Amino acid sequence: LWGNNPAATWLARSIEIQKARKRGAKLIVIDPRPTTFSRQADCWLRVRPGTDLALAMGIARVLIEDGGFSNTFITEWSNGPFLVRSDTGTFLRESDVKRDGDATTLIASQHGSESFLRYDTTNQQWLGDIKTIDLNADCLVDTNNGQVHCQSAFRIYTTSTQKYSLDYVESITGVSVKNISRAAKILAKAQSTAYYAWNGIAQNNTATQTDRAVSLLYALTGSYGEKGGNVP
Repeated sequence: LWGNNPAATWLARSIEIQKARKRGAKLIVIDPRPTTFSRQADCWLRVRPGTDLALAMGIARVLIEDGGFSNTFITEWSNGPFLVRSDTGTFLRESDVKRDGDATTLIASQHGSESFLRYDTTNQQWLGDIKTIDLNADCLVDTNNGQVHCQSAFRIYTTSTQKYSLDYVESITGVSVKNISRAAKILAKAQSTAYYAWNGIAQNNTATQTDRAVSLLYALTGSYGEKGGNVP
C-alpha cells in the first residue's frame, strides 16, 4: 500500500486485504502516518512526504544487485533489452546498422556474440532465441555513420539506481536501511505482488517520475498482468 489507506477510503478493498492476510499474504505499507494497516504491516516504511521516488529507486537497486527480480519478465515484456544510442538517446534500429535495414526493427545484444538479436515492433516478436539476450549490454556498434557507444535500456536504468545507496536513501526518506532491505526481500521472495497507490504519491511536483519509479519497481517483480499482480 503506497500512500494508500483503504481502511479509510475503500472498505471493500480493506476487507479483501484482511482476507489475504489470513491466507498468508505479506503486507508492505509506505506511509508517514501510523494508519491501521501501517501498524499491521510486515514492513512499514515511514517515508518522509515527497521522497517516495528515492525510496522506490533504493528498493529497485537492492532487487537488481541481489538478483531478486524477474529476468524473464524484463526480457520478454519490457524495453530493457533494446540498445540505446549514446549520441542521440534513441533506440538502435536495424536501419542504423544496415543500409537496407528495417527502421521498425529494434536491436538487442547477445551474450558472447558480436551479432545482434532483432525485435520486430510491427508484429511484436523477437526474431531469434531470447535466452541469449544480454540485459546489461555495453558495447560499440558499427553503424552506417561510424561507431556508436550503446547500452541496453536496462543497463541505463540500473546505472540510474546506483546513486541511491541505502545510506543515501535513508538520509533522504527517513526510512532505515534495515527496513528498505526487508521490503526488498519480501518483494523478491513473493510469488506475486499487487500494489495500490493513491494521492500520497500523485499530488506533488515529482508525481510523474515518482509513479514511473514505482511502476518500474513493480515491473521488476514480474507481476504485471499475472494472477495475483492486481489481477484476480
